[in-house]
Amino acid sequence: MKSRLALLPRGFWILLPILAVALALTLRGGARRDAAADGRLFDFPLAELQTCEVRGPGRHVVLRRTAHGWELGGDVRDLPEPRSVARLIEVLQTSERSAGIAGDAGDPAYGLQGPGAWRLEVTAPQGRGDVTIGRRNPVTGHSYARDGDGGQVFVIADGLPSFLATLPDALRARDLWPGYAPAAVDTVRVRGRGAGAADLYARDGQGRWWLRQPADGLARAPAAQRYQGVRADRRREQGGTVWYRARDYALLNLMSLLADVRVLEFPPPAAEGRPAPDGELVVIATGADGRRHEVAFGGPAGEERVRGRRGGCDAPLVMTDQPLRNWDPGLPSCLHLGLLTATLAAADSFALTSPGLGEVAAVKVAGAWRVARPAGLSRLDEQAGDVVVLFDRTVIQDVLPAAGNDPATMAAAGPVYDLTAWLPATPDSPLAGAARVRLGVVGGRAAAALASAPESERAPGGGALFAIDPEILTTLRTFLLAAASGR
Repeated sequence: MKSRLALLPRGFWILLPILAVALALTLRGGARRDAAADGRLFDFPLAELQTCEVRGPGRHVVLRRTAHGWELGGDVRDLPEPRSVARLIEVLQTSERSAGIAGDAGDPAYGLQGPGAWRLEVTAPQGRGDVTIGRRNPVTGHSYARDGDGGQVFVIADGLPSFLATLPDALRARDLWPGYAPAAVDTVRVRGRGAGAADLYARDGQGRWWLRQPADGLARAPAAQRYQGVRADRRREQGGTVWYRARDYALLNLMSLLADVRVLEFPPPAAEGRPAPDGELVVIATGADGRRHEVAFGGPAGEERVRGRRGGCDAPLVMTDQPLRNWDPGLPSCLHLGLLTATLAAADSFALTSPGLGEVAAVKVAGAWRVARPAGLSRLDEQAGDVVVLFDRTVIQDVLPAAGNDPATMAAAGPVYDLTAWLPATPDSPLAGAARVRLGVVGGRAAAALASAPESERAPGGGALFAIDPEILTTLRTFLLAAASGR
């Protein structure tokens, strides 16, 4: 009999106590185990976890709580997902340990020493814990463990070791910026590809966006320079710094696009390391809460995908590319180069007239546009809204010689359209009044001349003539013809 026992492998004797422990845990039942505080892997609460450091086969992960949230470091520096951090804390807090089992912790069968072991250290206001996790028992599914480098060997369920094996990617956020609130952002820096410095945009107390004068002035945008020469109402100086009025919807659209970006892949670090900064579009958004959100969009990584980084970290990402496709970092697209000081969408009503095509008047009712004159043309209400949207998106492309600003010259080249908007007071223009824009063709180019009621001075321009996209002329003509055909 003794000789037969001697033939049994040594792992059998290690397995016997583990089977006994597993059977005991099963017989005791889940409710009773939950009530046994000394059965927890850590005998102190982890709801206020401060740090968690994990060292395992080929990886080092450090999770640290800061004043602005969680910080993920170690081999990979990236932004952690708060929900994933909460899941890790739950697994740590609910993991149970068995009573000590007989055996030498240095026995290779336990796997508690060497490169294959996991070392887990946690700190919280209520205590500090240090656990080493070894091999998994193939029969029971439990893993061997012990406290730090000393103490008896015990076993834990597979939930925690399995979770650790997914780090760090399981903790990395799939949203571009966890907890990002576009409404809280009041400063944005954008550096376009090939640009040496970032352009700075800031939001004032009235919610308006401004562009700080770049180091080169507006040398990158000669047309914008000429425009600012005749539209001093869209420029201000504060503390020796010149600011230009920016297009609010352009900045708000950028903030919205960034909120939609998703991280699709966490590729391994590239052999060439961090891409060259001049090959990226970099956006840094900050707010009054002191949080800094940074992202860099690099080269393409497939259809509607782009490589990039975030949070100032080198960890590579593959992300959706909406901002890269929709944001133009050129200054003219970001400056307020609209035809009106405010927007037509902010008006109470507007009237559009053209010789030979008559007049159409529209008013805003409950946030929607309604054709008031001619009466009974409700089928044109939606088209009136389209006119408003397109008019507000019509950007001044250049400033033409003032000599061409002659109604007779414009009329000789084709149809002339007069659009009058009745605008309420705004932070940009504290006086309510009417603003009038005459649109037509001058010198073969679509052009617009600004005028305003004498008492409001809403649309200064010194008689300047502005080149615009001809699409708006086609839209206005279509709108008036539709109204004429319905009379």
